[in-house]
Amino acid sequence: MSIEDSIRDTYIATKDGKLVRSKSSNRWPAGYEPSWVTPGGYKKVIVNGKHLFVHRVLFWLYHGYWPKLVDHINRDRLDNSVDNLRDVSQLVNANNRGLNSNNKSGVRGVRWHKATGKWEATATYNYKRKYLGLHDTVSEAEDAILSFAEMN
Repeated sequence: MSIEDSIRDTYIATKDGKLVRSKSSNRWPAGYEPSWVTPGGYKKVIVNGKHLFVHRVLFWLYHGYWPKLVDHINRDRLDNSVDNLRDVSQLVNANNRGLNSNNKSGVRGVRWHKATGKWEATATYNYKRKYLGLHDTVSEAEDAILSFAEMN
């Protein structure tokens, strides 16, 4: 039996993003959500001995095809609702990242330039980093990034 057949035969997807058993087994009752959270913060499930990410299984159940990459639009790795999952390219997924933990400006693409005592703005477009200048304030640097994003 293929993985798709096993998923179709064993699970149902709820609109709020849960993958639950559609029928009872020796081990699990119907309605049980047999998944666990990985150290990376994603839910996983075992189907035919294979570990699968729940968001990928749900995407397949919702849309009928396996995507190359699934993006959580709101960045919540546990929110697998149909409205929060989308099939995207690596570039779009990378652009949906949050701030790095060591970010001091509070704005993506803005860092303190120690040598000049100003805020440096950079943006990435088509895998290339674009220098957007040095600015006196964080908000000026953020405005430079936003205006660059509008142009591209």
